[in-house]
Amino acid sequence: NEQIDHNNPNYAHSIIVQTLDGTPNTWGARSAAQRTEMVVKTAAFQVLYMWAMAEMADALNDCRSQNAYSNLGAAHAWDEVAAYLVGSLEGPGAGGSPDKDDGQLLWSLANQRSFQFQTMNSEGYSEINSELEDYMYAGRGELNAYDCDNLAITIDAIVHLLMAPLIQSILRFAVENEGASATNPSLAEGEAYAFAVLPMVAKYDSAAAQVIRENMEIRDGVAPVQSGAQVVADAFYDGLDQLGYNCQAVGATPQVDACGRAGGINNVRSSSSGLFPMGMKAGGSSATTRSGRGLFVAVIVSAVTAAAQMA
Repeated sequence: NEQIDHNNPNYAHSIIVQTLDGTPNTWGARSAAQRTEMVVKTAAFQVLYMWAMAEMADALNDCRSQNAYSNLGAAHAWDEVAAYLVGSLEGPGAGGSPDKDDGQLLWSLANQRSFQFQTMNSEGYSEINSELEDYMYAGRGELNAYDCDNLAITIDAIVHLLMAPLIQSILRFAVENEGASATNPSLAEGEAYAFAVLPMVAKYDSAAAQVIRENMEIRDGVAPVQSGAQVVADAFYDGLDQLGYNCQAVGATPQVDACGRAGGINNVRSSSSGLFPMGMKAGGSSATTRSGRGLFVAVIVSAVTAAAQMA
């Protein structure tokens, strides 16, 4: 496949168009099942993911202009953020729909992965979503009060938090794709999830991003996940504290352990204070001091640029 240029603000759009058009030397030349997975996963977890971040930037701009309803149809800016993260299929119940196949966006993805990676809360849904829910309520209150400095901190935390279910998904498909045949649809899924986070991982650790890309990007003549799924998990390890949570937030399956470099998830569970030891829990203080603020600015600027060019 052709190399994807993440400096192109329309890179996800290009992937979808090439895949649908059947462009040679891209996913467009693959099987119908693989093309379907690439288009669906890219749309949900690259395009809509970035659009949600663009909506957060728009909400911050609305805050600074003191008009939270400065949107099409007078929609509340923060409601738009929720719409692109949760969707319309989850229902009113705590944690979303009990049928994990109902939702199609990041909220549903986090719930699906929480079962697989042992990151459920006591109510039976994703601990990441529980944390996200707290931040969403905090952000709405800050926007309504035009408390823009704290809204910026909340958005920064959300941007980092949203990477957790995507990392889980990369690890799930790293396991599944070891030894997979060239026609397996899971190859497209693994690459799509990886490309959703690679630009942000590279901001923290370019070497780790290269390891992830070499294993998850499908290239002719190169076996997928040639280094093994655990090597992919280990590549994420060092950057997790920069995201505001430890390897427990990503979790483990019988085949891959996000805490492998720390002696395994059971060792970490017995010695740490929880999934968010750096104080990322809503209302904690570390969001104001993490080096991730630079990432927040870079990601939001890129999202807004891409959104403007596609408008």
